[in-house]
Amino acid sequence: MGLLILAFQIFYSHFPLPFVKTHRVEIRNMKFVPAEILVSKGDSVIFINHDLVIHNVTDSNKTWASPTIAPKKSWTYIVNENLSYFCSFHPKMKGRIELKE
Repeated sequence: MGLLILAFQIFYSHFPLPFVKTHRVEIRNMKFVPAEILVSKGDSVIFINHDLVIHNVTDSNKTWASPTIAPKKSWTYIVNENLSYFCSFHPKMKGRIELKE
């Protein structure tokens, strides 16, 4: 067993696991809070709807949209690029995700 642990430690000291984070964007009072976030590629962003109405997350180019996010529900997105987004039900609600360099 000790040899297995040693092999694991040697392998991962040379090839570390990527550390991904989960970031929160809350939907409150018809706004994305925070409206802008800075994340690393591969991180996830969970959008949590605290409003009394439905929302979604739509790419600003309108190439994709999340499913409808009902009140007290959430949706998670894995980030691979910079992204501007809005709620297609309430287009004045806007947000942005920036990748760290």
